Amino acid sequence: MTLAEIEQAIAELPSQDYNRFREWFEEFDAQLWDKQIEDDAKSGRLDKLIAEVEKEINDLSVIEERRNEPERPLREYLHKRKFGSAKGKIKFAEDFDEPLEDFHEYMPNENKPSTNSDHE
Repeated sequence: MTLAEIEQAIAELPSQDYNRFREWFEEFDAQLWDKQIEDDAKSGRLDKLIAEVEKEINDLSVIEERRNEPERPLREYLHKRKFGSAKGKIKFAEDFDEPLEDFHEYMPNENKPSTNSDHE
């Protein structure tokens, strides 16, 4: 049986049978996933990931210890902002508002930028 035939058979299932199939497939898929995780754990492929998680757990312990410190208002973390302080620091390309070439086929002719072939 081909994949297309399987897909067609599933599409034609009555709703009750489809629901039973879906439940079966979800369980089947979960078992495959569990086996893959077990195989990866046995082979050592997860060792690095486990070490990273353990480090993060230790780092969270430090954060938890800091929770016992008195809280500071949020405004203490924010600096005063000055209107216009970024003026001149952001530059836009001259053609910033020009249509992108990737979208030419979707644009009406009058909005399309001219190309060499347009002038022939």
